[in-house]
Amino acid sequence: MTSDNDHGSPSVVQLIIWKSVHGVMATFFLLCAIAQVNDPDPFIWMTLYIVPAMLGIVAIVSASITDNPVYKWLVVIHIGACIVGMAYSVASIGQFTDNPMKKEEGREFTGLLIVTVWLTFCRFNWINNGSNTKPIQMSVILTIAVVMCVIPMAAWSVCLIVQSPSSPYHCADHRDVMQD
Repeated sequence: MTSDNDHGSPSVVQLIIWKSVHGVMATFFLLCAIAQVNDPDPFIWMTLYIVPAMLGIVAIVSASITDNPVYKWLVVIHIGACIVGMAYSVASIGQFTDNPMKKEEGREFTGLLIVTVWLTFCRFNWINNGSNTKPIQMSVILTIAVVMCVIPMAAWSVCLIVQSPSSPYHCADHRDVMQD
């Protein structure tokens, strides 16, 4: 992927990839929010997933908005909320004597970690602010972004496809709904 000029501005292909990755992650986070409907505290978890989905949609519609200070502060505030949630989840899990993914808190931690990593990555790697970014750096950023969006989607797909007695309870419930 080459840039359109010598100043490191992203090419059309790079912008399409960047927006596509945001679209995949926005879809993923919206699906996560929908999955929280049957959770004991759905409004907390739905909000934690809807915010990054909306931030991703806004980045798709107007890439330049990501340079707006309000947008940047929303990202930072949401990252902070997720970090607090992860600390609470770790404190709630207790000892790691068993697979933490078998506990609700472990799955909540994982969701918060995905949101935090994604938003942190996006906060510090805006593709549209490429004036000082070399083409090879942009290619690396895009590659990391693609990998980061494939991993959670693949993990969730495994949860939905693999029918195992050791599957987390919420995955089993979701599979039953999908088969009806």
